[in-house]
Amino acid sequence: MKPAASHNAADLSCRLMKIAGLSAAFALTAQVLFTPITQAQSGGIPGPTYTEPLGIGLEGRPYPYPVHFMPLEVRGQHLRMAFMDVAPTGTPNGRVVVLLHGKNFDSSYWSGTVGALTAAGFRVVVPDQIGFNKSSKPDLDYSFDFLAANTAQLLDSLNVRDVDVVGHSTGGMLAVRFARTYAERVKRLVLEERGWL
Repeated sequence: MKPAASHNAADLSCRLMKIAGLSAAFALTAQVLFTPITQAQSGGIPGPTYTEPLGIGLEGRPYPYPVHFMPLEVRGQHLRMAFMDVAPTGTPNGRVVVLLHGKNFDSSYWSGTVGALTAAGFRVVVPDQIGFNKSSKPDLDYSFDFLAANTAQLLDSLNVRDVDVVGHSTGGMLAVRFARTYAERVKRLVLEERGWL
């Protein structure tokens, strides 16, 4: 029994050294990653400026196109879903693209994508999902089915039937759920996972 106890103590010691090593590696990585940000900020590179703090609905946060709101009632709560609906600037091709944002992104980051698509003749609809950004943030159980149903309701309110869907990051998971649930509406599905759009 003694060798087994010795083996367990050695194994525990080895595990603790690995954890300590990981902690040290994490601290070093954090220092390397965050130092340039601190240096850039102290080096006079301007960051975003706001005259007032942003509210829970990102009040004061500019979006590149007008933001509209669709009223929505969910489990007795009156909500509103924010979205941008951007008409084509090029020759209209009759197609509609829905852009689904990632978890930690507000829809303004789609600006360049919206510009390219509208110039190519697409109408582009960019919702802020319920629980995110400029939309209501109710205390509910969230699921991809819930978000997909809200997106379908938004498209119905805009009289849009068939869509091409582009999803980024967590929006990609929502895009897959939307395509699976509303397969007859989705003509094309694009999943995007880059750092910058």
